[in-house]
Amino acid sequence: MKILVCAGTYYFIKKGIKISATAYNLMHGKISLGCMRPYKIKDELDREVIKRNLVERIANPSPKVLKEFNLQLYDACCSLPEEYLNNFKIKRE
Repeated sequence: MKILVCAGTYYFIKKGIKISATAYNLMHGKISLGCMRPYKIKDELDREVIKRNLVERIANPSPKVLKEFNLQLYDACCSLPEEYLNNFKIKRE
């Protein structure tokens, strides 16, 4: 993987992946990536957690990643209980 940004940004992506992996193990895969993540690392972090299957949901995914992975969209907060999620599914045309 190559990242053409500052070294500090690369550190935060690696840290985000490590934290996501730890949470995945502790929560048996039931975790969401919330909306409050730095825009600077959003594309790469979103892409990596999806590739590694570390999250069930991503709030406000990167537009590039949204297209790349053809993700299902919901008009809801990442903390919405799963049993209500289908009520907020966005139909694609």
